[in-house]
Order: sequence, then C-alpha cells, then structure tokens
Amino acid sequence: MRSGLKWTAALLATLTLSTTALTPVTANTSRYRSGMPKKFWGHWRNKQVRIRVKKNGYDSAAMGATGWVFAYGKPRVKALGHNKYRVRIYSYAQAGHWTTDSFTYISKNRIKYQGMTLKRY
Repeated sequence: MRSGLKWTAALLATLTLSTTALTPVTANTSRYRSGMPKKFWGHWRNKQVRIRVKKNGYDSAAMGATGWVFAYGKPRVKALGHNKYRVRIYSYAQAGHWTTDSFTYISKNRIKYQGMTLKRY
C-alpha cells in the first residue's frame, strides 16, 4: 500500500515539475512606470532646449518661432534598453495632451533628448 502511495506522489510531482518547466515564465518589464530615473534629475540645456527634470515631473522649454514654448507634467517612463528610455508626459500646457519623448543617458554631464545632446548646468 505504501509503495503505491509513493508511486502516485512521485508521478504527481513529475507531472507538476514538467508542466512548470515547459511553460515559459516571462516578465513584463517593458511597461510605463511613473517617475523619472535618478540619473536624469537636474537641469539640462543646449541652444534650443532647456529642461529641468525632477522625480515626479519635468519642465521643458524649447525655442520656437514665437519664442520659448513650455511643457510640463508628470511623466510615465518605459525602459527600452541600456540607458535608453521613452517618456510619455501629460502636458498641462497647450490644452493638455500626451507627448512622447526619448531620453538616452550618455554620461554624468550629458544626455540625449529627442536626438539633441544636452549638457548639465
């Protein structure tokens, strides 16, 4: 009687382990999360753009044909790869809409923002 119970338990354990080993376990790491990564916090600029990045938001000012255009809001960040991020921000300026920007961390004093290199100031 005991050998039959052991055989049943071994069979059940084998089936359980084989089904867990065959089903792939994937993590959904590419999703938008709130808050900017700490390496982007600070003040950044070049001749056309100035941005100020905080944990729960960022302000950007871009030189346009009519002067400086401002956008600010709370970002949602998605990691794309090594030091590359896509940021969606709901801008309260300009009638409130979602915009998507790309950020790449180059070094402690340089980042890429929408294809432009910005320096820390």
